[in-house]
Amino acid sequence: MDGSIEQLIRILQQTEGLYTQLLPVIEQEKTAATGSDVRRLTSAGAEKQNIVFQIKSLDQQLVRSMQNMAKVFHIPLRRLNLATLAEVVRPPHDRQLQELNSRLTVLLGKVQTANEECRILIRHCLRLVQNALGFFRHWMGTSDVYGASGNIRNDTDGGRFLSGSV
Repeated sequence: MDGSIEQLIRILQQTEGLYTQLLPVIEQEKTAATGSDVRRLTSAGAEKQNIVFQIKSLDQQLVRSMQNMAKVFHIPLRRLNLATLAEVVRPPHDRQLQELNSRLTVLLGKVQTANEECRILIRHCLRLVQNALGFFRHWMGTSDVYGASGNIRNDTDGGRFLSGSV
């Protein structure tokens, strides 16, 4: 049983390490977005995606480990969390689980906050770009004109903005 708990602790420590790596990547993503650095934004996004993939893999291991712990300690899986598990395991594992629970709770809060800030920032930048494109589309767009035959034709001389007829 101690081996299973130690395995769970290792998974949690690896997960903590990955979330710790994720924080600076999110900050790089925010910096790249505000600096309009597409290359850095793409690079940070790829790195973030790689870390998230690793976290998902560890999460699957964590679920299997927690299912095993639920069976061993006769605790319903829906009630089992790190705090509950820390109450039923022996020292020193109880203390390790409590500390990991505390650190992960704080770390996940930071990651959520940073990710939400980044999401808001990127959405704002996207809206700015869409508005700028809308402005240029309005002035550069082709206009429909009635021809001599009464048919509608598209004026393709580059638009009013570029043709100087604005």
